[in-house]
Amino acid sequence: MTCDKPNPVRDLLASPLCDALIEYCAERLGVVKRRRKLDVVCFVWTLIMGFGAGSRRTIASLRRTYQVMSGHRIARSAFFDRFTPQLTELLSRLLNEVLRQQREKVPKIFGERMRGFERILAMDATVLRLHHLLSDAFPGCRTNHSPAAAKLHMVMNVVDGSPNRIRITDERTGDATPWQRVGSWVKGSLLIFDLGYYNFHLFHRIAQQKGYFLSRLKTNANPRIIKDLGGGAGRRIDVAGKRLQEVLPRLRRKTFEAIVEVGFFKRSYKGQKRYMRRRFRLIAVRNDETNTYHVYLTNTDSEQITAGDVTDVYALRWQVELLFKQLRQMGRLGELPSSKEHIVKTLIYGAILALALSNRLLEYLRKKARGRAMPTTRFAEVFRTLSYQLLLELTAHRRQEKTDLFAMLLYEAIDPNLIRGRSSDILWDL
Repeated sequence: MTCDKPNPVRDLLASPLCDALIEYCAERLGVVKRRRKLDVVCFVWTLIMGFGAGSRRTIASLRRTYQVMSGHRIARSAFFDRFTPQLTELLSRLLNEVLRQQREKVPKIFGERMRGFERILAMDATVLRLHHLLSDAFPGCRTNHSPAAAKLHMVMNVVDGSPNRIRITDERTGDATPWQRVGSWVKGSLLIFDLGYYNFHLFHRIAQQKGYFLSRLKTNANPRIIKDLGGGAGRRIDVAGKRLQEVLPRLRRKTFEAIVEVGFFKRSYKGQKRYMRRRFRLIAVRNDETNTYHVYLTNTDSEQITAGDVTDVYALRWQVELLFKQLRQMGRLGELPSSKEHIVKTLIYGAILALALSNRLLEYLRKKARGRAMPTTRFAEVFRTLSYQLLLELTAHRRQEKTDLFAMLLYEAIDPNLIRGRSSDILWDL
């Protein structure tokens, strides 16, 4: 499949999603039956980049944007009827294709302090409030003001700031649940996450797949210490065989490293639960201000992450929070104007596609900036502001004819739900 590349913007943003790919997938899924009725390429790009249209994110504002981009008019009902489960599947497949291309890029070298990892990934989830009529499909936890809410689970690549994997569930699903069956994709990668993912079985699965993890240890956790690995300067005490909560108050070292043993039940198989024990590396770093220890659990060794670097490495987890902020800012995920599950998912997939593609542009611009600062949050605001102009560039080669703005204003300004004499507009009623 070949793609037209008329300008640098289209080259960077549209190369992962060329026209032929979009048309091929749309035809296979039955999204478009008669091409003369809808330009599916313009339609898809409107869903991806049309988040800046209108003061509020609505299906009506997306339709107006599509008409400008394609150069032809489409009836309100006909446009709304295009939002089908097949369209949702199309956006999902296109998103998976973009994420696959991103994952297959040659990983960057992050730095000498974290050698031996193919990728550094951060896990987290964010909650999206939905229309109350979706409470059955997406039950929320706060039924008094948010009876319906979805939870967007994401794994991001810390190095390039791009989404790596996503899952969408209801709000009541636990953060770690979608990732309990981790596969070979974790091999060679370091996964960083907060206490929402604190699960020894998950840690076991990551290690089993030859991946690495770094997590905070719960304050009440009390694993048995197998071996003292040393640490910073300070008085030594015999800790082997003792429990962590017995040892921690007596420590006076800046850092403390040990091999600890934890126990957990594996998932039930044929009605039987198997109890397992695993040994991991524990790192405790004393906070001089509070004189308390921050305790971490990992399966890395000291050559991969040193005790002195563990706090800085764990702080990389906050990059996923910036990613969610960027996603809400660019994709307007606080505005999901539908009571239909497949439409909500379509809009979410479109927003994540916009984010993933914008990261390609950001990476290129940073190279052109020659070392000058280009913060991600600033770029996200600029990208959002210019999204309409970017969409015009992306669809210019598909536009059938110049938009008749007068005809569009006349057509769009008429409210089909009102008749003369029943309007609340005072001037109209005179």
